Amino acid sequence: MKFLSKIVFVIVAICAGQVSARPTLAYATRDGLEFADRYKNLAAPPGKYFALVCAAKKCKLRLARLSNQAAKVDMYDYDEQQDGYVQRADINRALAFVRGIPGLKEGPVKTWYFQPFRYRDDGQNQPVFTPPRWSRTINVNGTNLHISGHRVEKAIRKCPACEPESGVIWKMAMGTIERTLISLPDDYVQGPEVQFDVNQFLVWVGDIDSDGKPDLLLQSQSRSGGVYLQLFLSTTLQAGKPWKPSAKFSYWPLWDPGC
Repeated sequence: MKFLSKIVFVIVAICAGQVSARPTLAYATRDGLEFADRYKNLAAPPGKYFALVCAAKKCKLRLARLSNQAAKVDMYDYDEQQDGYVQRADINRALAFVRGIPGLKEGPVKTWYFQPFRYRDDGQNQPVFTPPRWSRTINVNGTNLHISGHRVEKAIRKCPACEPESGVIWKMAMGTIERTLISLPDDYVQGPEVQFDVNQFLVWVGDIDSDGKPDLLLQSQSRSGGVYLQLFLSTTLQAGKPWKPSAKFSYWPLWDPGC
C-alpha cells in the first residue's frame, strides 16, 4: 500500500505541475518573447518555475509562472503578421527560470558569482562596457574555479584547400578537474573581429542543486538579439566523462533574419 501511495503522490504532483521529469531552463520577461510554431524557436512549457533573481551580490529563488497567450507576431520572411503566441513571466529581471531539479525551493541560493551588468540599475538591460577578458577565477569554498576561453583554428578534413575553421573553446578547471564546456564556431561569436569574452559568457556560478558544489549558468552565444543559455549541474559531473549541460534554452527574435 505504501508503494502504491507513493505512485499516486507522484502522479498527482506531475499533474499539478510541481514535478518535471528533467531539468528545464527558460528565460522570459513580463513584456514577453514572441514564438511561432513554424519557426525554430521552441518555448519552454508554461507553468510553475523558480526564477533566479540576483541583486547586491546575493541571489534567491522566487516562485514564478510562465504563461502563453495567442498573438499575431512579426516574421522577417513574411509581409504580414503570422499566428503565434507570446510567452510571459510574472517576474521581471530574472537571470533564468528553472524547474525539475530536486530540492528547489524559494529562498536564498548560494552564489559565488553572477554577471554584475546583466541588468543595469536604470533597467535598460544593456551591458556596461568592460575591457575584454578571456578568463576569470572565482574562489569556491577555498578552491579556485577557473573559466577560460581560447581561440582555435582547425583544418577542414573534406576540404584541404579551404581556409581553416576558427572558433572559441571554453574550459573550466577546479582542483584536479578539467572539462571543456562549449566549443563555438566564429559565426556564433560574431566573427574574429569581435571578442566574446568571459564577462559575457559566464552568467552565474552557484549551488542550485544543493550539493555544495558549483553549478554554472552560461551564455553560449554573443549575439545581442538572442538569448542562449546552458545550465551545468555539478550532480551530473562524473570522473572521466564530458560535462554536458543538464538544460538549454535558445531564442532568436522572429523579426530578425540573423544575417
